[in-house]
Amino acid sequence: MTVLVLAAVALLVAILSHPKGARSVSGRAQVVDGDTLVLSGRRLRIRLVGIDAPERAQTCILPENPAWDCGEAARHRLEQLIDGRAVTCEGEGQDRYGRLLAHCRAGETALNAAMVEAGFAVASGDFRAEEARARLEHRGLWASRFTRPQIWRRMQADNLKEPAALGAAVDSLFSAIGDEIADVLAQAIAWLWPERGDESAVRPGGG
Repeated sequence: MTVLVLAAVALLVAILSHPKGARSVSGRAQVVDGDTLVLSGRRLRIRLVGIDAPERAQTCILPENPAWDCGEAARHRLEQLIDGRAVTCEGEGQDRYGRLLAHCRAGETALNAAMVEAGFAVASGDFRAEEARARLEHRGLWASRFTRPQIWRRMQADNLKEPAALGAAVDSLFSAIGDEIADVLAQAIAWLWPERGDESAVRPGGG
């Protein structure tokens, strides 16, 4: 009886320590955008956890004022980091759209951290140190004025056409007030309008 009880306890601990969707997967990956992959042949969508990259349609403003396609640049940067290699991902669970939330590597390159350190994604959980270095050295997005991806998605979901002057003011504000306050505002938006601050509002199929 004691053996059965111990076995049951061990099984329960194992179940609780592995959330739904937690698994290790690997294979060739197609890059959807700066924080989303699809494993070839498996149709498994993977969301790089702890980071938030600009959407493919998102643009940012350089100091001399021309807009540049920072969303597409983020997608291209992730492709460069993978460089045709197989990707291995350690899943932590699934989001509401069935995407595997994971930390991924291509060879020795930790993709989640590398995207933030290159300045092509902001930290939405871990990787604050990597974001601080990117910001200090004006890498990627930090060389321009930009709206944080979560806030940009909210604006797109509301079909707002951001005037150039207002957009510049908003971007400058978020660049000036710092990460912590911007994160608080982003979290407030997500709490007030959870269905509109999410990526699914502007990505087909919640991608």
